[in-house]
Amino acid sequence: MLLFLIAACLALLLLGFSGCGINRATQRVLVNEAAFNIVGVTWAKLNPCVVDSVKTLVHDTTITTDTAYLLPQITPRNSTPTGTATVYMHDTILQTVTKTITRHDSVKIVSVDKRLLSICNDSVGWYKIQFANYKTNATSQINTWKNKARSRFWLLLGLLALAAFYFFKKPLFAALGGLPKLLAKKI
Repeated sequence: MLLFLIAACLALLLLGFSGCGINRATQRVLVNEAAFNIVGVTWAKLNPCVVDSVKTLVHDTTITTDTAYLLPQITPRNSTPTGTATVYMHDTILQTVTKTITRHDSVKIVSVDKRLLSICNDSVGWYKIQFANYKTNATSQINTWKNKARSRFWLLLGLLALAAFYFFKKPLFAALGGLPKLLAKKI
């Protein structure tokens, strides 16, 4: 009986540890959005989708050769003003022959993974939004700090005026008390 209990405990223990395999890791990745994005980008880099765009670049070399030939030519010319006698003269004519040869050098196939480009564009868009939010938050914080500084300045100025009034109230009242006498003498 004791042997059966030990075997049952070991079986339960093994079943408990077998649940920590690939299914649990998959579930963790599917639940966590940041981990899901990281795994997706890594998978996209390792498995590019070549079918969506293929560019074929053909580089041809064109060779043009010019060759000049001197060709003898016999031309009839009239030697007399009446045109009765014909004299044949030997002339040389320059003739240029141009040969154009096109040689197909290379064909280069470039595959661009538009899926990966769209993932990168999405990332750039996300960072742009984050930067705009940061700028907005920073601007609002700066404005809040400016308003706090302005209100603290006026508070300190008011406290300074109250302190000055408290410390100098006797001389101030003495000066103000003597003011009506001075005004009466001048009038």
